[in-house]
Amino acid sequence: MKYALLSLIMVLSLCEARSQAPSTDIYLFDYSIDKGEINLKNPKLLTYFNDGGYNNQPSFFDNDLLYISSDYKAENNTEIYGLDLRRDRLYRVTKTTQSEYSPTLMPDQKHLSVIRQKNTQPMDQHLWQYPVDQSGEGNAIIEDLTNVGYHCWIGPYKVIMFLVDDPHKMVEYNVVNGTQEIIANDIGRSLHRRGNVLYYVEKVSRKFWYLKAYNFVHNTVEVITQTLREKEDFVIGDDGTFYMSSGTFLFAFSPDADKTWRKVVDLNQFGLSNVSRLAISKSRIAMVNQAN
Repeated sequence: MKYALLSLIMVLSLCEARSQAPSTDIYLFDYSIDKGEINLKNPKLLTYFNDGGYNNQPSFFDNDLLYISSDYKAENNTEIYGLDLRRDRLYRVTKTTQSEYSPTLMPDQKHLSVIRQKNTQPMDQHLWQYPVDQSGEGNAIIEDLTNVGYHCWIGPYKVIMFLVDDPHKMVEYNVVNGTQEIIANDIGRSLHRRGNVLYYVEKVSRKFWYLKAYNFVHNTVEVITQTLREKEDFVIGDDGTFYMSSGTFLFAFSPDADKTWRKVVDLNQFGLSNVSRLAISKSRIAMVNQAN
């Protein structure tokens, strides 16, 4: 119970301090896989336009289009921006008095969902949607939940959400009829779907955090492996390899070949020493690095 309470306090503090978040930048790499090893090349600082600001939560909508949350040109809030990587073009997606985080392409391919944080105390956080073509102002997807921290779609009408609670919960929610089911407690913020499986981190205790797989078709949960110590951010490559970072290294874990995490890239060669969130596409990987 003490651990659950401490975790809740940490999550609440994170959510309420987003407007005062540390300086972060997003770097982009081209990558290729050779005999199971990842090779990074063509490093590029994507968020040079907002040096010293908050630039976070990268999300690939396709291999050439990356969406991020940034406080660039915003007034005490964050907005969603799109980066056209092929044309090297930046454009603003939202322009509100609220803060928007975690841009995610919805299953219909016509909308993006975000976590919209109201400028209230406490800061209510709603699941919101906007048209990708920017033809409208958007609307709330779920009206009655004000504690949505993170989310991942698993179907046209079903979404997995991290709900800030005591303890915080992973909930499967049907947006049509409003039914919800608690799948796990004390989870991490990374939620990724691959096929019929939702991958997440469960923080069993301060020492033991596990990468788990929830099969939402068969309603089963499987342990993949223990995470790197106190690390919750991960991505999954096309070949099913998991990637996490710790210190100056990028680590990989392939369930079919590895018994433990292995170092694959020393990020210090690119000047990165504190990488947290990751996003991956077919040939590109984006990394969030916190300034020292």
